[in-house]
Amino acid sequence: MSLSRSLVRCAWVPVAAALLAACAGTPPARHDAAERASFMAHAGKPVERFMWLTGYRRWTPISSDQVVVWTDLNQVYLVTVFHPCADLWFAHAIGFTHSGDNVYAHLDSVKADGWTCSIKAIQPVDYRRMQQDQQANASTG
Repeated sequence: MSLSRSLVRCAWVPVAAALLAACAGTPPARHDAAERASFMAHAGKPVERFMWLTGYRRWTPISSDQVVVWTDLNQVYLVTVFHPCADLWFAHAIGFTHSGDNVYAHLDSVKADGWTCSIKAIQPVDYRRMQQDQQANASTG
């Protein structure tokens, strides 16, 4: 085997390991329209990327083409993918391609149940504010 072929083959090992680690865990429960509306209301303007250091803590689908990802306790992002893609509602696990320490819109993808779904938009979610608003609504309602 040539040296260049060996290097190419070895380059895929860390990528495959990262994708397998990212896919660990059980699928989250589907969320209702009110929770989706809450995430949408607390999502900021689209950003170019989010930092990907150690993967993600948790994820949840909120529509067939949107997933919410917690990269840290209060670092939350709404990720929208281009069509056609698998119905994210039913994904058992997800992973992300990434470029170095970042996941970029229009460059990277969500990997879900054998599909590779190009990322259309990344929006930060003000998760603390969302929780505060939900608590305020629960205490007045």
